[in-house]
Amino acid sequence: MLASGSWDHTVMLWDVRSGSAERRLEGHKRPVYDVAFSPDDTTLASGSWDHTVKLWDFRSGLTERTLEAHDRTVRLWE
Repeated sequence: MLASGSWDHTVMLWDVRSGSAERRLEGHKRPVYDVAFSPDDTTLASGSWDHTVKLWDFRSGLTERTLEAHDRTVRLWE
């Protein structure tokens, strides 16, 4: 699985074997500039110019939590 952020305010999940888009995650109000999988591969974090970080259950596509960021230096995992 590969994740990419987009200027259309979404996160796309891709099947790297087939190269096909598997799922579109929607919920940000501005472009998504960063994505990262958690070390245990259960959560996907996405950072957006809307000053939020969303934590997703990327298998279901549901937002687990939204963090309000005051700048772009929020660290989720060490």
